[in-house]
Amino acid sequence: MVLRDESYPDSYLFWINASGNLTLQNITVDGGAKYWADAEGNDFVSYMVFNCTSGYLTLNEGTEFCNTTAKTRPPAPLVT
Repeated sequence: MVLRDESYPDSYLFWINASGNLTLQNITVDGGAKYWADAEGNDFVSYMVFNCTSGYLTLNEGTEFCNTTAKTRPPAPLVT
């Protein structure tokens, strides 16, 4: 199991560059969202994987991502 350390909250666990390739199999990757809640009790929020446009992430059998929370940006306003 890979568990995000609480001292590493502000970045990705894995960074796949434009020519990179990451294959995961038979592993649990724990993002730590349930362990490091903020003072109000909200889950810790961060991304686990950043993938540039032409990198590859392959999730084979037995790969599990758990305890991860990510927020999305609101849609950009429509300009006409």
